[in-house]
Amino acid sequence: MRIALCYPPDATVPTAPFGSIPLLQACLKRAGNQVVPLDLAAITFHWVIRHEILAQFYAYAAAQTDPDVRAGFARLLAIPEEMVFGAEQAARDLRDPKTYFDPLHMRAAWQRIHAVVELLSLIRPRFDPRNKTFTRELFAHLEEDVPDKWVESYELLLLEQMKQFGPELVAITVPFSTQIAPAMKLARWMHRRFPGCKVVAGGTGLSDAENVLLKDARFYDYIDYVCVGDGEEALPELAAALEGKGDIANVPGLFRRIEGAVVPPGNRRVASMDASPTPDFSGLPFDLYLAPEKIAILATSRGCYYGKCTFCPESFRLRYRRRSSPSVWADVKNIAVEQGISNFMFWDPLTPPGMLTEISERSKEEGVEINWTAEVKFEHIYSDPEYVRTLSEGGCRYLQFGFESGVQHVLDAMDKGNDLQEIDTILDRLAEVNIHTGVFFFVGFPTELEDEARETWRYLVRNRDRITFAGYIGTFGMGHDVPVFKNPDRFGIEVVYTPAGDPTYRRKDGLDWEHEYLNQTYRVRNDLYLIESCTALLYVRRKPDLVMQLSPRMHMGPPVFIRPALERERLTIPASNGFHTEKNRKTGESRSYGFVARSSTIHELAAEDMAVVELVRRGGHGADVLALPDPAVRERLTRLIDFGVLETPAMGPDDTVVGEAQRRASAALAS
Repeated sequence: MRIALCYPPDATVPTAPFGSIPLLQACLKRAGNQVVPLDLAAITFHWVIRHEILAQFYAYAAAQTDPDVRAGFARLLAIPEEMVFGAEQAARDLRDPKTYFDPLHMRAAWQRIHAVVELLSLIRPRFDPRNKTFTRELFAHLEEDVPDKWVESYELLLLEQMKQFGPELVAITVPFSTQIAPAMKLARWMHRRFPGCKVVAGGTGLSDAENVLLKDARFYDYIDYVCVGDGEEALPELAAALEGKGDIANVPGLFRRIEGAVVPPGNRRVASMDASPTPDFSGLPFDLYLAPEKIAILATSRGCYYGKCTFCPESFRLRYRRRSSPSVWADVKNIAVEQGISNFMFWDPLTPPGMLTEISERSKEEGVEINWTAEVKFEHIYSDPEYVRTLSEGGCRYLQFGFESGVQHVLDAMDKGNDLQEIDTILDRLAEVNIHTGVFFFVGFPTELEDEARETWRYLVRNRDRITFAGYIGTFGMGHDVPVFKNPDRFGIEVVYTPAGDPTYRRKDGLDWEHEYLNQTYRVRNDLYLIESCTALLYVRRKPDLVMQLSPRMHMGPPVFIRPALERERLTIPASNGFHTEKNRKTGESRSYGFVARSSTIHELAAEDMAVVELVRRGGHGADVLALPDPAVRERLTRLIDFGVLETPAMGPDDTVVGEAQRRASAALAS
């Protein structure tokens, strides 16, 4: 069977193929199918960032005369045109080793890319299955059937290729919920252009929405079949059944519609991970990914071997199983030697230490040079000097840990199993063998107080010589399959819903605090894009001496609670930031917006905020701003610095993080 295997456009920057594409391609080919892999996230990204396409958005916004319509575009106009229109060159810079491995060029290129991604996010709605209005808003959007630049690109970039190929089945992998609407639009386009073909979709993004979307008969107006759970066996079996070589009712995890009624799966057979072939990366558009080297992202397990964290959804925690270590090594060796890819990111909830031992020892023994990273857990084995040396000698130059919080009692409530004293030892052991350390963290866990969330940042700053990358992943998310949601009394909360229908919580002790302030403060100093884009992975291999220049934590000023002497601060406006003021012709009211490139965020700014910005633009510094006749000026300046609208100098090597009294208080708080 001729199968077009598609990864739909998503909300991220394409730097490497998502792991489901090469894995499913290998499974389908082994079953005798012809496969064309289409990474539409990469293919369409280069189409929509073209100058002539982006100029249409600005021209349309500028041409609006209705005040209410113009007000809707005012946020968009805060993004500097020169930043957005530089996206094509930025994409070239990120594919060129010379500019990519120059930190200044690389950071500038990423800021332009982030600017265009923010612009695109403002014009393409997202739908969250956790929201009570999800299906209503999703189908209303699809029924509008308005022009869509991504769909328009299919006509020019895909149509002729698909006509020549003649797909009989279109298989769409949807790992993220943000891809649900793009996947349904892609399916509609395929049906319109190739009426005889069938469309099947699967992936975590759809499996997690099973109860709210897959049981809705309207969904099958767009997509014929959905496979929930493992696709490695289900997809080849579906292809065979469509050719009359099997019973479609026996395909595991298959949803479909018959005579208007949704038919749920007849079985949900779990696939053997060792039965799958080595992922096949052939035919993928490596010349389009925004990285100068090929990168393989491998998922070696399902679920999490630890499985206890109370903030983690069931889809990550439960039903753990993995591919055997010898099989994973066989995959790595084949991909490195036969397919020419030597950079690996093991994209598992947690990669077990024994598997990393196998990879490291076999790599060294067989002389296969690789560069790899994995997400792992702070556990005792990483304090073993011999173990971490084995990893280092086997190609590991960087490990990414789930850190979550710098306060022990918060970690304990998470059932994280992290011990801050042991983490201190682990950081030393890794540094001794030149393995860089990255961490993930978030704020807003129900038992965390505001100053405890600040303490996590203090911990990162105190350990800035030993923690290279700090990936802030946002505020705590209250999903319906998260243990906190299911057992709120244990955490002293009650579950409530936002006006938009999203679940959240209220503390019973009344000590709730506003998470969004620290969310914005940490986002602007975040290393997450370096981690997710694999920039961290490539830099620690090629330019380890320059890697500390990448982090915003290192080359911009700290939050004000770290360095509170505002009178002494030298202030600047980052050249990549932008501002726009829109005056409503009906009401005469003006609204101003500021775009912060480092966080890809647009903030609404008061007139007093803009007065501070203008003073800094004229050369004013901290003492000058504090002299303004504004009773809230200190609070205002603090917020503008914390959110990255204004910047202060980076911390020097001799800067102290906190005073002695604060240091003692922090130590007591952490314990």
